[in-house]
Amino acid sequence: MLELVESRKKENEKEQKSDLKAQVAEKKNISAIREFERKQNENETVEQYHTALKQMATECKFGILEAQIVRDLFVTNLKVPG
Repeated sequence: MLELVESRKKENEKEQKSDLKAQVAEKKNISAIREFERKQNENETVEQYHTALKQMATECKFGILEAQIVRDLFVTNLKVPG
């Protein structure tokens, strides 16, 4: 009986640690979204700019929001010639 209690206690601790890690990761992503900013450089092509945004977003691990964040920044900060 004591072994069963100890086993459940260890499982519970593992679940709590896993939940905590997930919460910390989620907060990091939210902070990264707020600070994620990149403008197109003077001599940078549209393709280069888009690739740079995608690479940065991948490193930040935005998950399902990645494409939307890249699109929004791309459109907002794209330099239009003329």
